[in-house]
Amino acid sequence: MSSPPSNQQNEGRRRSSFYNSFQEVLNAGGKNSINNFASSYSRSANFLNADFDYSQRPSKLTLGTSDDAQLDEESALIDEDSPSTYTGVDDDHLDPNQPLHQHQHNYGAIMDEENISIREEVLLKSGNSTAPQTIFNGINTLIGIGILTLPLGLHYAGWILGSIILLSCAISSQITAKILSECLKKNPKMKTYGDIAQYSYGRIAYLVVVSTFTIDLLFAGISMIILFADSFNVLTGIKTVYFKILISIMFFLLSFVNLSILSSLSLVGIICTSLIVCVVFFCGFIKAHAPGSLLEISSTSLWPMDLKHLLLSLGIFMSPFGGHAIFPELYKDMKSPQKYKKSCNVIFSFTWFVDYVMASLGYLMFGQIITDQVTKSIMLTEGYPKWIGLVICTLMGLLPISKGPLITRPIITMTDQLTLDLSLHPKKSNHEFVIKFINRFVVTLIFLITSLIFTDFGRIMSFLGSAICFSICIIYPLAFYLKLYHDELSNLQKTISYIGIIIALIFAVSGTIAVVFA
Repeated sequence: MSSPPSNQQNEGRRRSSFYNSFQEVLNAGGKNSINNFASSYSRSANFLNADFDYSQRPSKLTLGTSDDAQLDEESALIDEDSPSTYTGVDDDHLDPNQPLHQHQHNYGAIMDEENISIREEVLLKSGNSTAPQTIFNGINTLIGIGILTLPLGLHYAGWILGSIILLSCAISSQITAKILSECLKKNPKMKTYGDIAQYSYGRIAYLVVVSTFTIDLLFAGISMIILFADSFNVLTGIKTVYFKILISIMFFLLSFVNLSILSSLSLVGIICTSLIVCVVFFCGFIKAHAPGSLLEISSTSLWPMDLKHLLLSLGIFMSPFGGHAIFPELYKDMKSPQKYKKSCNVIFSFTWFVDYVMASLGYLMFGQIITDQVTKSIMLTEGYPKWIGLVICTLMGLLPISKGPLITRPIITMTDQLTLDLSLHPKKSNHEFVIKFINRFVVTLIFLITSLIFTDFGRIMSFLGSAICFSICIIYPLAFYLKLYHDELSNLQKTISYIGIIIALIFAVSGTIAVVFA
C-alpha cells in the first residue's frame, strides 16, 4: 500500500500545475501568442547587430565592382571559398512546417553553438514573424525618444509647413521601406541593409553604411544620456554631469549582459514611451491655465519663426522615421513576406498619427516657450502636482537603462572583433576578457565624453534627422533601387528617384549646416 503524498510533493504538483497553466496562457493564440510576440520582438531587437558582425560578412558580390562583373547576377552572395564559418542559412532549404528548434538542431552539427556569431544567430532564427508581430516591431522601432522634441519642431516650422513636412517624411519613408524589400528580391541571399549596400555598390558601400549606422548609434546613445541627466537635473537641481556619469556606469555594467536579456529588457522601453505620451496628455487636462494646459492653449504660429529654424525643424521631423536599418530584416523575418507592404502602411500611418498628436499636444500646451523636451517643459512649469515630476523622472530613468545598452552593443560587437583579430592570443579566455573589458570601458567613455560636449537634446535630434536619417531612409534606398533596377525602371520612375535623392540631399546638407552654425 502506497503512502499518501507528502506536503512537499503536493506543493510541487501545485507549482507544476500553475506553471503549465501560465504557459498555456502565454501560448494561447497560436502564431500570435504572447510567447511568439516576445520571440519576434527579441529577434527584431537584435537585427542591427547582424550588419556589425564584420567577421561574418560575405566577401564576394555580383554587382558593384569590376572584379565581380563576370559573375552571374543570380549567383550566391556568399564566398564559398572563404574560410568563414558562415553557413548562409538558405531560405530554400528551410521547411516552413518544421519547428524553429528543429532547424537549430539541424544546423547544430555544422556550427559550434558556443561560438556562433551574431549574424549567424540572427539569420538562423529569421522567417518566423506574423504580420501583427512585424507591425508591432516596426512601430516600436520608430516610436522612440525623438517624439519628445517634435513639439519644438512644430514651434520652429509653424502649423502649416510643420504639418506638411512631418507628413512628407512619413510618406517618403514608407515608400523607401517598401523599396528596400524590392531590392532584397534581387538576390535571395541578401538579408540585411548592409547586404543590399554591398550587393549594389561593393564593399566600400557596406563600410559607408556601417559608418553611418555607427554615427547614428553614437548620437542616439548620447541623446539617451542627455535625456536622463536633464530630467533628474530639473527634479533635484544636481548638476547634469553627475547624472551623465551615473547612466554611463549603468551602460558599462549592462554591456556585459547577454544580448537576449538586453532584448527582453528593452521591452520596458516600449512601456515607458507609451506612458510618456499618456502623461503629457493627462498633464494637459489637470492644469486649468496656460502655460502647460489644453484647457487654455498657449499662443502658437501658423508659419515658421525664420529660415534658420525651419531648416532645424527638417531633422527633428525626420528623426522619428530613422529605423530603416532593420526593415530589410523585418521583411526577411516574416512568414508571409507578401504582407510586408500592407504592414508598412500600418506601421508608418500609426507612427505618423502618434507623432503628430504628440507634436500638437506639446505645442498647444506650451506654444512659444516649449523646450527641446516636452517632458522638461512640464517639469519646469509650476501648477502640476509634485508627483508628476517623479513619474516623468522614473520613466526617463527606465528608458535609457532599457534601450541604451542595446544601442551601444553593435559598436561593442565590432570593436571586439577588430581588437580580438589583432590580438596575439585571441584564444586565451583571460586575455579575451581583458580586451572585452577595455573595449566596453573605452566605448562607454566615448559616449560620456561626447555627451559632455554636445548637451542640446534638440540639436542632437535635428542632427540625427538631417545628417543620418535622410541618408538611411531616403538617399541610400533610392540609390540602391536605381542601381539594381536601372534597366527595368521607366524614365519617369528614374526621374522621380533622382529628384528624391536630390531633394533629400539638399535637406540633409542644409539641415546639418543649420545645426552646426545656428
